[in-house]
Amino acid sequence: MTQTTVSSANAVKPSDRAEFNIPAATLAQKGSASAWAAFGLVWLLIALNAWGRWITSDYFAPVPITPGDTMADWRLVGLRTLEVLSTLLVLRITWKSLVRPWLSERRFGLDGMLLLSGILGFCADAMLNLHHYLFAFNAHSVNMGVWTAFMPFHTTGPYHYAESLLWGFPMYVYFGIGAAYAGCELIGKLRRKYPGISNVSAYALAYLMFCVSDFILENTIIRTTHAYMYAKTYEPLTVFAGTLYQFPIYESLLSSIVCLGFTAIRMSALESADGLSIVERGALRFDARLQPLVRILAVFGATGALFIVGYHLPFNWLGIVGESAIDLPSYMLPAMVQ
Repeated sequence: MTQTTVSSANAVKPSDRAEFNIPAATLAQKGSASAWAAFGLVWLLIALNAWGRWITSDYFAPVPITPGDTMADWRLVGLRTLEVLSTLLVLRITWKSLVRPWLSERRFGLDGMLLLSGILGFCADAMLNLHHYLFAFNAHSVNMGVWTAFMPFHTTGPYHYAESLLWGFPMYVYFGIGAAYAGCELIGKLRRKYPGISNVSAYALAYLMFCVSDFILENTIIRTTHAYMYAKTYEPLTVFAGTLYQFPIYESLLSSIVCLGFTAIRMSALESADGLSIVERGALRFDARLQPLVRILAVFGATGALFIVGYHLPFNWLGIVGESAIDLPSYMLPAMVQ
């Protein structure tokens, strides 16, 4: 079938694209949406399987805190503050990207898809400790254990630790669609102020912004709340190595790849004449009734690859080969190790 336009339910409103000098030609039906959608379907099934098995298992329970195992009151206040602020930020982003567009225009677009992609991407957080306890969680966080044991390729890593539901989950939202909002805003401002700026320069500056912001944010959280710590890192790329506050520089470098990837996907839709992002292109080859499903699965697939290949695999590899291990407070240790 031949179709060169997209309905008003598509990714981005024309008014959102006006400031980016959109080319006049409409994009053709060629694209990799089918491949991305195939991976997105696999990723969705993996996540639903892992979460479903976890919820119905004996490990769906808060990690017990040993009697007498306390943390400083001011840090506990900081932890609860982090949970509240993170939850409020997710609610704000959900309103902006999903609820408001639907209420005002009955539109479910790319921003909503990216929000759901971050929620789905949270499943990948269990990959942090698939083989070794690299990323330590605070048992005082609101939690129901973790689904690590039900993820593919899990071997001998810990399988009952306090995966945070109120600050860990929100990070996948504000490091995803939240970062995309900030990144697109910065690139738009750079292009307005410096019309001749290249894409490489604009995206490089966005990447630098993400790296600096992540370094400041994470080190502030670690030092003031003990919400999490890096239990084992690759020392040549670690600052404050050997202390409770050791921080792997590659954490900022890798998480910023995810931020930049979400930005690039959203930016590609803002810049296209038909409003489709680069990962959705090719969805028009399908029957009109299937196009919405293909588009959202394609976004799931592309963002899932970002989380897994762009962050989790290199993070695990560098942590496993690393030798900078620290003695953790008892409330940061897993309750059981297989």
